[in-house]
Amino acid sequence: MTAKDQGIEKGRTVAIDSTVTESDIKPPCDSDLLACSVKEICRLLERRQTLTAMPLYEYTHHNRAVKDAARKCI
Repeated sequence: MTAKDQGIEKGRTVAIDSTVTESDIKPPCDSDLLACSVKEICRLLERRQTLTAMPLYEYTHHNRAVKDAARKCI
C-alpha cells in the first residue's frame, strides 16, 4: 500500500536531496567505456532477436572477452 493510498501524500511533488559529498570514484578509462559499449550493443542485439519469430542475423557475445581485456588494461 502506497502513501497515496493511505492518504498520507498526494504525490504531486517530489523532494530530491542533491547534496554533494566527497567519494572515491575512479574516472572512467577507455577500456571501461569500450566494455560498457560492447555490453550495451550485445544487449540490444539480443533484444532485437526476440522481436521476430525467425532471427534476422547471427552474432556472438563478446562480453566476457571484452571484460577480460578491459581488466588487463587497467
